[in-house]
Amino acid sequence: MNNLATTLLRRGQLEEAEKMRREVLTLQMEILGPRHPDTVSAMNNLATTLLRRGQLEEAEKMMREVLTLQMEILGPRHPNTVSAMNNLATTLADRGQLEEAEKMRREVLTLRIEILGPRHHNTVLAMNNLAATLGNRGQLEEAEKLKREVLTLQMEILGPRHPDTVSAMNNLATTEMRSRVRQVDRGSARDRKNDVGVVVLENKEDEYKERSV
Repeated sequence: MNNLATTLLRRGQLEEAEKMRREVLTLQMEILGPRHPDTVSAMNNLATTLLRRGQLEEAEKMMREVLTLQMEILGPRHPNTVSAMNNLATTLADRGQLEEAEKMRREVLTLRIEILGPRHHNTVLAMNNLAATLGNRGQLEEAEKLKREVLTLQMEILGPRHPDTVSAMNNLATTEMRSRVRQVDRGSARDRKNDVGVVVLENKEDEYKERSV
């Protein structure tokens, strides 16, 4: 049943996949109990499906429960726990809770570096995700620095023609463009202040949606 739900999800039949994920979770809870690894996995799968369907509030609630259980059962450094932390951070970012998402992204990146090393695929993805969150928070200088590092690593590990490398190049270009726009806006604001004696506040930046894993 779980495999069928996965197939439905890949085919884009999200409503039916959600229904089946809920049924799997109910059965796992009844048969194995709430703290069994398979039950927690079923809960995570349902939460991920809810996220893809845009049901962010329920997805966040369930992902927090998954993370709590993984921390208690597996410990904070287990790969499944770090993955649960990453999934929750993604949901928080999608809900606009960027401060908490950033904090969690930093923790995920630290753990990935310590456990997997700086050149592991999942570590580079964690770096990319943190950079995207920083960019969406307007912290462009740090975001640009991280994105340069991501691009360098992707070029070295995957090569220049890999889709992830191309995405990293695009993400860096986006941040560079936003930085230049910000500098121009600040210069214009200073000029207008000198001209008319008033301070012109910088407009809130648009959030750029970037590839996040």
